[in-house]
Amino acid sequence: MTTVDVGARRACVYALQRANGKMTSYAVLTYAGDGRADSIQITGAPSNGWQFCGLSLGSPQGAIASRLEPALQTETSDDPGATAWSYNPWTFSFEVKAGVVSSIRVAAQ
Repeated sequence: MTTVDVGARRACVYALQRANGKMTSYAVLTYAGDGRADSIQITGAPSNGWQFCGLSLGSPQGAIASRLEPALQTETSDDPGATAWSYNPWTFSFEVKAGVVSSIRVAAQ
């Protein structure tokens, strides 16, 4: 686990999957000043067992639209080549890269 403090918030990175000693998928949990987790994001290589609405890392882009409808908003992600799909006012989003889900984020707000 790696921990980074950002102002009053704390982010903790947990390895979900490793290959050749490197993290290939990971979860980032952020914690508010009161110590409660307020978001989780999983990112990286396809990983079994971690799903949101039946979607997981590596799910085809079309699966998002068929389960949840097309994104209400899309924008360029910080990850080069990825597009962020969001569903405001709901507090979850996906990143899509090369036609598959590369990241899933769920937040309290």
